[in-house]
Amino acid sequence: WNLGNRLDANGSTGLASEQSWGQPETTKAMIDAIAAAGFKTIRIPCSWANHFVDSNFTIDSAWMKRVKQIVDWAIEDGLYVILNDHHDNYERENLIPHGKGYYPSSLNYNESMLFVKNVWAQISLAFNKGYDEHLIFEVLNEPRLRGHSHEWWYNQGCTVCKDGATNLNKLNQLALNTIRASGQNNAKRFIMVTGLAASINSYQADDSWKLPNDTVEGKLMISVHLYTPYTFAMENPGATVFEEKHAAELDYNFKWLNERFVSKGIPCIWWG
Repeated sequence: WNLGNRLDANGSTGLASEQSWGQPETTKAMIDAIAAAGFKTIRIPCSWANHFVDSNFTIDSAWMKRVKQIVDWAIEDGLYVILNDHHDNYERENLIPHGKGYYPSSLNYNESMLFVKNVWAQISLAFNKGYDEHLIFEVLNEPRLRGHSHEWWYNQGCTVCKDGATNLNKLNQLALNTIRASGQNNAKRFIMVTGLAASINSYQADDSWKLPNDTVEGKLMISVHLYTPYTFAMENPGATVFEEKHAAELDYNFKWLNERFVSKGIPCIWWG
């Protein structure tokens, strides 16, 4: 279950931002109902750049406390929790203003590196002691080349795409190293990483994307966002009847992910 459009709302600051996209305040009763309905895992998307209180990327303590409160409610109910960095991908290819997020390009690597390292250092510190395997960290949600013609679909012949994949590899590795270095349970926590835009073809097209090197075995997971068949899942107007050809497309993708990752002990989380 995805707790979307709440903690990930990024158009304003402070605790009120949770409701700024038209969603109600998250309550314990709401989390209890999700668990009672039979869900085993809840994803809690969260944005952080709009909650910095200074130029050193310091996250507002009240915001971190609120995030912890919701995570704690879920874990108390026996749910597995996926906590991430959600909407902090800067909106265009231009040089990022300091503290405004990250962008997977060589031009913006230095600022992106500072952002990713500082954000995950603080999350790691806040969620360490007392948080066992029920808490999973997802490094970046759909990290992509925002504003570029290949924002959502990796193109093998695109040099900007290859540069993006290379820099995303470095950011994923940096986040993983930062989390592991914080010690305690974070030294062995499950960590989820993605390719560009979390698109399946960012893994399929070529070998530009790399799985980070980890200090422990079997603790990395892959996130794939695949709204397919497009005509059935996203297109408007699109198909309203699920046909055999739609099933065949899904079967192909599941088989490919199984052969590339799952069969090698790397779990895949599919959103679509």
